[in-house]
Amino acid sequence: MEHDVIVIGAGHNGLTCAAYLAKAGKRVLVLEANKQVGGFCLTEEVPGAPGYRMNTYGIEFPFTMIRPSVVDELDLSRHGLEWVYPDPHNTYLGPEGTSWSMFHDLDRTCESIARLSQHDADYYKRLMQPIMALTHTILPYLMDHPTRPGMRTIASLIRRAVKHRKSLLPGARIMMMSPLQIINGFEREEIKAFFATSTVTGTFQEIEEPLNTGIFLYFAMMHLYPLQRAVGGSGAFTDALAACVRAAGGEVRTSAPVQRVIVRDGRARGVVLQNGEELQASEIVSSTDPTSLFTRLIEKASVPPIVQDEVRLMQVAGNGISHFKADLALSRRPSFPRHALPEDHFGGITIAPSVDFIQRLQAANRRGEIADKVPFFMAIPSVLDRTMVPPGSQGDVAYIWCGAVPHTLSGGRTWPDHKPFYLDKVLDHIEEYSPGLRESIIGVHTNSPAEFNQPWVYRGSSRALDLIPSQTAMWRPSPSLAGYRTPIHGLWLTGHGTHPMSGYNGWPGRNTARTMLK
Repeated sequence: MEHDVIVIGAGHNGLTCAAYLAKAGKRVLVLEANKQVGGFCLTEEVPGAPGYRMNTYGIEFPFTMIRPSVVDELDLSRHGLEWVYPDPHNTYLGPEGTSWSMFHDLDRTCESIARLSQHDADYYKRLMQPIMALTHTILPYLMDHPTRPGMRTIASLIRRAVKHRKSLLPGARIMMMSPLQIINGFEREEIKAFFATSTVTGTFQEIEEPLNTGIFLYFAMMHLYPLQRAVGGSGAFTDALAACVRAAGGEVRTSAPVQRVIVRDGRARGVVLQNGEELQASEIVSSTDPTSLFTRLIEKASVPPIVQDEVRLMQVAGNGISHFKADLALSRRPSFPRHALPEDHFGGITIAPSVDFIQRLQAANRRGEIADKVPFFMAIPSVLDRTMVPPGSQGDVAYIWCGAVPHTLSGGRTWPDHKPFYLDKVLDHIEEYSPGLRESIIGVHTNSPAEFNQPWVYRGSSRALDLIPSQTAMWRPSPSLAGYRTPIHGLWLTGHGTHPMSGYNGWPGRNTARTMLK
């Protein structure tokens, strides 16, 4: 047999898994359907704007350098990977000209909030301190097997729990609340609106839902560890991973979409490509989302009934909320005159008028309608990373993420037809804060819910499945599929639909490889 392991999908988790296996001496083949590696971790050129590079899907690397780090263990710097660190990583712009910023340092963030309200600064610190303690405590578990964590992990959990014992119950209580309960503890609308839009766009769940508080863990993590971005764009991370796989003796093939996983006598034996080529291996690792794997790549007769039931019940974009993204190539740097925003704050900008607006947005999403104004996150990554624009250029690239749009539009409308109209609404809203930005656009690329990595990802979900309590930890993506091993012998599941979460960190890929090697 030519290969020990075939990995389906060259997203960052598939490549991470392949790199660890190849370094352990396994003969590994990675098959990627698209013309280049990356999956959701991809950098491409903005159409119509040569030399202007965009992060096609995601941009942020919030957990990648937490030790033990995939980057360090695979020595990805040897393959050209470098970082920049936006700080502040997010600044809220209020409609009346006010603003405040989210810094890596908690005290500095509180100082920024205090310019609007000392009460809110004190409340935010009281809120974050127990959540940061809780986050620090559970980190070892997030980087280990979800159902069989090792003794070293358990010992670390105990040490951290003892250290933070006074904060764990208050932190757990906060995480059991609804985001709206937490948000209502603030006085200023600028603070409330930021966390309301961050919740909806970060989790795709509504702000009234109890236990939908994962975004606060995210911000706690940002205070514990600095946010970073890959120099050259997100795709530099997956390019380095692919180089690592090849350097360890593995093979990476692009433009090689898998048609079917071969299953005989209850065991995965290989794959068939769309061109009819058949490849065999003793083990198959799928880094696709679980729904696509078990409904599209494997014949139904080969899928155990328990898996069929669990996959059918998985919640994917369950609230009908999805994402819209636009990348702009700009001939000149934007300005925000009403807010006097310095350029070192261009790393991330959030615009959302109020909590009431977010609640009306949620109602519009449920109806499949577009809200009057569009809340969004905007970043200008080329301020810190000039490799994103042509040498000598005075321009920039802007990344615009609208993380709360209807997955399906009402009235028979379709996203491909409606994209220009929606982009106009986004640009109209940006113009209120950055006049003249529209006329500086020299190239644009958009992704609607109908196009996010289609046709390879079920419902185009960048989360694979919703981050709700019943689909996390030892139940992610489902009880019979947790732990990376599937009920089909020789078939493994990794990727953003497995423990611990989606996001650019490589932990699911590393956990899968370690489990296989045991």
